[in-house]
Amino acid sequence: MVIKILYFCSFVPYRMLSKNGLEMISIFDTKFGENELPFISGNPCCFIDKCGKIDFTKYDGIIFTNCCNSTQRFYDYLKYKYPDMFTYILEIPRNRYDTALEICDLCDKLKMHFNIEINTKEVKDCYVNYLSSNKHILIITSSLSKKYVNELEILFKPYQVYVESCWSEARGDLFLLNKKTACMRMSDYYEYIIERIKLYKAVIFITIERCDYCMFTYPVIKQICEDLKIRYLHLEEDYVDSISERSRLRYDAFIECLRIESGD
Repeated sequence: MVIKILYFCSFVPYRMLSKNGLEMISIFDTKFGENELPFISGNPCCFIDKCGKIDFTKYDGIIFTNCCNSTQRFYDYLKYKYPDMFTYILEIPRNRYDTALEICDLCDKLKMHFNIEINTKEVKDCYVNYLSSNKHILIITSSLSKKYVNELEILFKPYQVYVESCWSEARGDLFLLNKKTACMRMSDYYEYIIERIKLYKAVIFITIERCDYCMFTYPVIKQICEDLKIRYLHLEEDYVDSISERSRLRYDAFIECLRIESGD
């Protein structure tokens, strides 16, 4: 029997769990339906609002990360809605020097619920070192559709695009390997992202509607880029699969500025 686990964040060690026989499916590779759940009260971020259209009965379990209020409330709702389904909320470490106790607890809960064995010692080194040339562009965001990113890669050619987002770099697996990784809610994020930004020619910061961490982080990223004299663009987007005409105009103008500076 194949056990299908839907996960919300790259801090879930999905490569390690895949090696142990679980079918790990990223929320960012999931088809969003048209039927909305009665859903949670309040005003969740646009990404969690979109997730309310997923058919969760197709999965045997769901793994969240404790990253924001919208996610916490969605976890509570699904735990109530599907009481027999495996649901777990993983605590993201406050900094990359913390131990991986939460990941070990997740594995213990999976073993108990599905009556399976999980070997946490064999973690494949999945790190990719994204060294930059002077034509690379770093996109910083939280939840961004992979289809949207595909359009950006086409739009920005010949510049190469790398995305720092909730689905990038298998962070949980890297964390088990004591590799350097961080996200916006971690205490050492700015130390991490400054070193990353230094490798790139330009930075695009995309804030997702009603994402608190994006809004809090935006002015600091802007100041970092100004201090490093790196060209910077900020856009606010809903969680969408394609680039709007409004955003496309801003991207085109940004590309033109890069070409003029580079003499391309």
